[in-house]
Amino acid sequence: MNSVSDFLIDQASSLRCVVLRWTKIGRDQDYSKTGITNVMTAFGYESEELIESSSEQEGVIFLKLRNKEETKKVCSDPRLKEMRIEVHSLVDINGMHLRDANDLVKIASIDRNVTDEVLMNVLTELICLEDPEREKIAEDEVEIIKKGISDVIENGVCTMFGSYPSLVRRNGYSDIDMAVSSESENTLSVRPLQMVIDNPKCLLENPITYVELCSYPQEEIIKAIFQCLVDKEEFREKFEMRTLLVRTPIVVLKSTKIPEMKMSYDISVNNLVSVEKSRILNDFIAKDKSRKMRKVAMFIIHWAKTNKLLGGVYHDEKLEKKFKFNSYVINHLIIHFTQKAANECLVKPFDKPENRIVDYSFDELFHGYSAFLYQFFEYYLNFDYETLGIYGFNVIEKSKLAEMQGVNTSPLMMIDPLDITHNVSFHVIEDGITLFNNLIKISLEKVDQTIMGMKNGAVLDSEKFHVKGDTEVATLRPVSMASIASKVTENADEKKISHQDTVRTAKDKTIVKSEDKTSEKENPKSQKTERKGEKKP
Repeated sequence: MNSVSDFLIDQASSLRCVVLRWTKIGRDQDYSKTGITNVMTAFGYESEELIESSSEQEGVIFLKLRNKEETKKVCSDPRLKEMRIEVHSLVDINGMHLRDANDLVKIASIDRNVTDEVLMNVLTELICLEDPEREKIAEDEVEIIKKGISDVIENGVCTMFGSYPSLVRRNGYSDIDMAVSSESENTLSVRPLQMVIDNPKCLLENPITYVELCSYPQEEIIKAIFQCLVDKEEFREKFEMRTLLVRTPIVVLKSTKIPEMKMSYDISVNNLVSVEKSRILNDFIAKDKSRKMRKVAMFIIHWAKTNKLLGGVYHDEKLEKKFKFNSYVINHLIIHFTQKAANECLVKPFDKPENRIVDYSFDELFHGYSAFLYQFFEYYLNFDYETLGIYGFNVIEKSKLAEMQGVNTSPLMMIDPLDITHNVSFHVIEDGITLFNNLIKISLEKVDQTIMGMKNGAVLDSEKFHVKGDTEVATLRPVSMASIASKVTENADEKKISHQDTVRTAKDKTIVKSEDKTSEKENPKSQKTERKGEKKP
């Protein structure tokens, strides 16, 4: 067990923890662990245990209290506010704060004998901790929505997809995606669409049939569903409701149960492709025989959020500028890179579901988390974003890819595996790629400095493989380079993966042309649906 794991023990124990933070600059009095303990005792709180993660600028203490009631009470105690000490629950209603998870990993990494495996386990455990109250609200509201949909859609079925049912789901998820479909039945008659448009609430008496659901335009069905749900008192009490008529139109239901809770439900119709895209990511993670891809994918998303490439849920985690990256894009960057490392097309989206992901082993390809991160960052640092686009395993000239798939080019160009006329990264802006590359450069520079320190006989510090912002390297880095630094030093050239002309395999170190590995099933022709200026969700 690690010190952080010992401190948290389990979910119930973590719910009794609070975080105390204060700025040391401009303050006459600083607080030690003993001082904080004395303050809490004087205020009538009983603390069981505490751990510290402070810097020159900021004091940070994680405190475990007697029960959850005391935890709620201390978070709103005005006396601590007067002392200019910020207090919040470790596992808040929207999940754990990014900086809290980072500081706890920093504490865990102090032990020089700690392994990458332990640190990765600590991080994934932390970012998966969930407030049971939030989980219960989500479960209850999903059932309400399912009942409301069944009143409007005959034999209606709601299938959840996206981050909520995902194997890489972390706490603080904000959207629960639901795809509405219908089970086939014998009714073949179809009402005129205009009849539904003129009187959408007629669906409350005569729900949309399977044939109608397949016949009507998605946008009109969404508008009709919205009007029917607005008519229900229970929905008006529990949700703020609106429609979003984008590439895939949706009804958005924002929960109002707890004002500060960020959670909404996005309802789409006839959206099987999105359900299957979500399953491909889950299947890809599940096919890893080493069971490590899930953790490294969660780490990279956490890295992106910490460094403001992706936005977080709390105020200090919001983006000043939106770069239009999202977790779906980043997960597919991971999948593409892994296929290049394997020198094999591992994803065959148009095969039968049971055959569309080829078994692979993270350990056989990368021999550790740090090796994966080093190679992943090297690959995308040297990627020719200006000229090349990504299509599954393949890297293709943008102009050819645009013509072949009927899509527009963009700064980052990546074709959606199952929706092959969709450039999934169409909205990622140039500044987003610049930030992505800057973060990678800082990460790799820090690794190189660590390696040089080892060559010169220096003792490795406890900083881990993680960067903060686009200029500052953080003291927290959730994956240790210490255990594999010698391998990186000895084989640095061999571990570079080229994305343009050649790919060096992790299995046999032979060089092959990337074009030779094109999958015939990866490039079926289909109707060209993406048009210039078309909105994307």
